[in-house]
Amino acid sequence: SLFSPSSVPMEPMEDSFLSPPGKLKPLRWITCSLISVGLLLPLLVAVPEVKPIRKEIIGLSCVMLFVGTLARMRLERCRMELLQTSSKKREVKRRLWASVLFEELETSALEFRCMHIQVMPEGVEVGGKTAHVDVVEKASVLESGLSSATQKTCLCCLEDFQPSSQVAVLPCGHIFDEDCILAWSAAKRKASRTCPTCRSNFTVL
Repeated sequence: SLFSPSSVPMEPMEDSFLSPPGKLKPLRWITCSLISVGLLLPLLVAVPEVKPIRKEIIGLSCVMLFVGTLARMRLERCRMELLQTSSKKREVKRRLWASVLFEELETSALEFRCMHIQVMPEGVEVGGKTAHVDVVEKASVLESGLSSATQKTCLCCLEDFQPSSQVAVLPCGHIFDEDCILAWSAAKRKASRTCPTCRSNFTVL
């Protein structure tokens, strides 16, 4: 089977639930507040009523500035480390299939689309899944031989398709549960680029 996506954006997908800056934002706000208060405290020295304790005020201001600056530097270092780790572990794969309900296979025209599959970092699951898929663009597929006339079972999980099953039809015509083909595509092996049955490539370059 030959296929060509109409257009595939190359920008990485946003992943708010994995965003290191979002996790550290409250702590960064606290350190900024600490530094701001430390800068404003010396202004109290000009008030006659606090003249007897101005040394204590200046001392407290110095401590707050030192602690706030030190904490902010440490947070920025942690933020950069988290960003580097996240970018290294994040992997986006591009695959091609048509997503459709099994009961509509005989009546609906298949729309093949380029799927961006974002593999979660090791140990991270979202909704019980280790990968997230975004539907990007339509793609044209030539000579797709749909095997729905004979295939009634997903060859990944060996479960029979139900009328309400969401299935993925690959360009070669083989059909799988969409969750199964998503997990297959996210696997860290070369075979994940090809159909589990016939080894036809369904990767979008």
